[in-house]
Amino acid sequence: LDGQQSLTTIFLLHWYLAWMDKQWENFTQLFRDNGFARFSYSVRPSSNDFFDQLVHYCPSGHPDSITSLTELIADQPWYFRSWRLDPTIQAVLHMLDAIHSRFVSSTGLYKRLIDASQPAITFQLLDLDNFGLSDDLYIKMNARSEEHTSELQSH
Repeated sequence: LDGQQSLTTIFLLHWYLAWMDKQWENFTQLFRDNGFARFSYSVRPSSNDFFDQLVHYCPSGHPDSITSLTELIADQPWYFRSWRLDPTIQAVLHMLDAIHSRFVSSTGLYKRLIDASQPAITFQLLDLDNFGLSDDLYIKMNARSEEHTSELQSH
């Protein structure tokens, strides 16, 4: 996964596990600001609109009673029909379904996810600004990521 896909997946894990573990209030404190999602894409306004809606939506049922988050979310009054044609939003929904199938029987993982002393997920930042790398490298890295994503989707 590339950086954007990884961060999106981590955001979606927070959303899902907060719902699963009944930690919605904590999730909204972390990811909602003045009614908007604190998670966004800088070049995809439709995705931002979707995330703005998602941070306000906590499904009423328990996760084990839901077979498809895609169907559940697409059936909400705030879900725009045009989003069915948006590949980014469809990928997000696909990832939510994958998260759901993997974590539906788990409990207590949200607390592990937000634990500051022993975080379940960590990052190491490598500032590339001072390396003098060309844009070609970033283009190749992105193309390679897209190639791997296509391979994963075909399997």
